[in-house]
Amino acid sequence: MPVHRAHGTRTRNFAKYLGLSAKTDAVDARMLALFAAKSEDLRLWQPPSKETVELRGLRRRRDDLAQMIRTEQNRFKHPQIKHE
Repeated sequence: MPVHRAHGTRTRNFAKYLGLSAKTDAVDARMLALFAAKSEDLRLWQPPSKETVELRGLRRRRDDLAQMIRTEQNRFKHPQIKHE
C-alpha cells in the first residue's frame, strides 16, 4: 500500500488552519485525508535500505561511545576523594 509519512507539525498546523481542535480518531482521519488531498508532491515513503539501517546503528553506537568517553574524562578531571 502506498504510504506518505507526514510530519506531525505540518499536519497539526494544517488542522489549526482548518479550525479543527478536537482530538478524536474521526476528526484526525478527516483532517489527514484533507491534508493528503490538498497537498501537492507528497513523496511516498520507502523503507530504509539494509545498509542505511546498519549505518544508523553504527552511528548510534559511535555516539554512545563518545558520550562514555566524555563522561569518563570528566570523572578523571574531577576525582571524588573520600576522607575517612
